[in-house]
Amino acid sequence: MTRCLFLIFSLVLSWNVGATALERTAGESVDAFLVRTAPQGMQPVQKPIETNALGFPAPVLLVAYGDAATDGSASSPNVQLFLFVPGQSNAYERVLIDTYEQEGADPNIESLFFAGTDKTSDKKLFVIVSWDQNHATVKGTLYQTFIYALTPKSSAVHPHYLESLSDKLSGGCDCRRSDGPASKAKYKTAAEVKAGLLKFK
Repeated sequence: MTRCLFLIFSLVLSWNVGATALERTAGESVDAFLVRTAPQGMQPVQKPIETNALGFPAPVLLVAYGDAATDGSASSPNVQLFLFVPGQSNAYERVLIDTYEQEGADPNIESLFFAGTDKTSDKKLFVIVSWDQNHATVKGTLYQTFIYALTPKSSAVHPHYLESLSDKLSGGCDCRRSDGPASKAKYKTAAEVKAGLLKFK
């Protein structure tokens, strides 16, 4: 419930102020553009993904930003995922998809991909996030899958978090426990999530 309320609040806040319009200068590389237009205090934490999955004339960009550490370290206690929707010329609308916070450790985006979840042609966005677990009684990696419906072929790409399906396809803790049996995460990779998805279609 807390997760759902946080997501709703974040989306309402982001849409109240509108998507951020950004322009890419002539000859500017994708990487340079994303660094230059990064949200204040943040930096890209992995290679951006370009995809035609949403049916726009030009590819959309999926970009994960993490907190820029002042000491130069790679720590990213909060990771925000943005979708860059192409507009006219070299302009993009930057839309916040979600924010992933610490769960015993910094979040790490393991995989980003699009896949169908029903008989329609609309593709859903899948995000697999992991957190290292290094506690007194539990050690291993926690995996969670986040699935979003996005409005295809529209500049108003409202992300909608599919909580029920996300919970069904979340891996859980791939962990050793000093106070009980070890647990095995079922969904850790895109291939495993796609295979599991077939059971719920």
